[in-house]
Amino acid sequence: MKKHMEIYGVLKFLSDNANLITSFTAIGALVISTIAIIKASQDNKKQIIVGKLEEIYELVCYLIVEYEELYELLLKLETCGAEDDDNYLEAIENYKLELKKVKKKIDLNELFNKIIRLHVLGNSYLSKELRLEILEYNFLFECLITTVQNCKLTRKNKDYNEGFPTTENIRSLASQLATKLIEKINLGDNRRSKRSDYKKYRDNVFKQKLKII
Repeated sequence: MKKHMEIYGVLKFLSDNANLITSFTAIGALVISTIAIIKASQDNKKQIIVGKLEEIYELVCYLIVEYEELYELLLKLETCGAEDDDNYLEAIENYKLELKKVKKKIDLNELFNKIIRLHVLGNSYLSKELRLEILEYNFLFECLITTVQNCKLTRKNKDYNEGFPTTENIRSLASQLATKLIEKINLGDNRRSKRSDYKKYRDNVFKQKLKII
């Protein structure tokens, strides 16, 4: 009898408070749904940021590939001398022939579009020192390309009167920037090997797999 009364009491409580229980259930479902939406939004935002950082990394590496050719072209432009020199016209015509050869190998318009893209991404997704480093790296390439395209040293003398860095130095900088970007992407140091590690693997394992040693 007592057990029946307890069951009756529970049923009566549920009946009397049905609306209240329904409200609590709805609120609970809403809270859980909101939390899930927020988490999904955060995950999506993180994936977008990671994707943009990876694109910045790719652009940094892409630009460095063309640097040596452009740097050599700049050095040839510098040998043309001043516009009032007796042999300037002949020298600049020879330079333009060299520029034409380079343009057959490097699409300078596409390269400039990469520079614009890197500027937008660097400004939008990087912060503090790394943003400054990437944007200045980008600006250097912009200045270099503009100079060799215009066949005049005006832009170079304005922004890089000291001269552009050697290929070795710019590659060293690009490597440092790549390391920082990898860490920011959260690939971390565990995914980063030293140059000596690659050489050791190449000489002792990779070449053996290829059966060349």
